[in-house]
Amino acid sequence: MLIAVRTALHYKREKMLEKYENEFEALKTLEDIYEKTKSNPYLKAKLEKYIITVQELLCEYTEHLV
Repeated sequence: MLIAVRTALHYKREKMLEKYENEFEALKTLEDIYEKTKSNPYLKAKLEKYIITVQELLCEYTEHLV
């Protein structure tokens, strides 16, 4: 399942190093991203961190719906 989340206007995301930002721009599918993380531990760690952040945000927002 892929979920898109819009970043709040007041939220400034942490930027990756420029070379990794450029590499990430070239990755077009989840499969591309998955394959790239096998050879790039920095990218893997950053993505895991961001995924956890998104999961926490979604949990917080859905708790308000109940």
